Amino acid sequence: VISTKVTKLRCTYRNQLAVDGELAGGTCIWMVRRSAFDHYLVKQAMSQGSVLEASTTVQALERNDDGWLVKTDRGDFEAKSLIAADGAKGQSAKQLGFETKQRQIAGALEAEASLAYPQDDVLHVDFGTVKSGYMWNFPKLDGHSIGIGAFKGNAPKNMRELLGKYSARFGVDLQSSRQAGHPVVVWHANQRLHTDGALLAGEAAGIVDPFSAEGIRPSMRSGMLAAHAINGLLAGNPTALEGYSSAIQEEIGEDMVWAARLASLFYRFPGMAYRSGIRHPGAFPWLSEIVSGRARYRDVAHHAIARLAGK
Repeated sequence: VISTKVTKLRCTYRNQLAVDGELAGGTCIWMVRRSAFDHYLVKQAMSQGSVLEASTTVQALERNDDGWLVKTDRGDFEAKSLIAADGAKGQSAKQLGFETKQRQIAGALEAEASLAYPQDDVLHVDFGTVKSGYMWNFPKLDGHSIGIGAFKGNAPKNMRELLGKYSARFGVDLQSSRQAGHPVVVWHANQRLHTDGALLAGEAAGIVDPFSAEGIRPSMRSGMLAAHAINGLLAGNPTALEGYSSAIQEEIGEDMVWAARLASLFYRFPGMAYRSGIRHPGAFPWLSEIVSGRARYRDVAHHAIARLAGK
């Protein structure tokens, strides 16, 4: 299911002042097409006994003595416990009775372009062109995933125009590419993610990285922690779900606090931040460490923030 493996990172500021480098420690980033990757995950789950109810809309969730009653447009289902992972636009948190959470909504627009020739193994990121965000080109074996996102404040009204000009730099016609716009729920603060017999996971829990807007890696980790907690509950541990909220806070939430601090400084003064935080000799490795997953924000944020602040 892996389309290609990226080993290099190229950063630019307003499509100029390029900085190139190898990913830290000779590691790589796996690039996938979401349609193929999601299908792969579904097949793995089904091979272990999961049952997929596709094209089924949840209409209501009701608590009963034995667990939960899930009412859908194709009948009712019973469950001892639930993991709600219906993304940024999902209604499960409200249906489960969670208090209305303060949400920081970001916006993104992405285009999938297919090409007949292999791509290089370089991940491209451009800062400064879009306010409070960046543009990207993630190479795939047969094309590109090119996108634009604004992660603090309102998304600019000319996102499509900016993305069109950026795409053209790679020989991609945006108008002939498949495009999709979507909201992104950026991590705002540690919050209670468990209730009686149910958990929130993935973007429904708002665990998108405030600096990079990456959601897939923390979402997958939240799914693993949720499964562990549900397993504990079914094994007779009545406090297992409380442990889930604590684990998310410890493993993800604390790191997201540092990511938010870094984002606040970086996107407020992107030109200065780019020169001192990325283009400055010796400063590139910290970004590479974060992007490749070899380091957590709290491992590098002190140094990075001090450099961005000119200390």
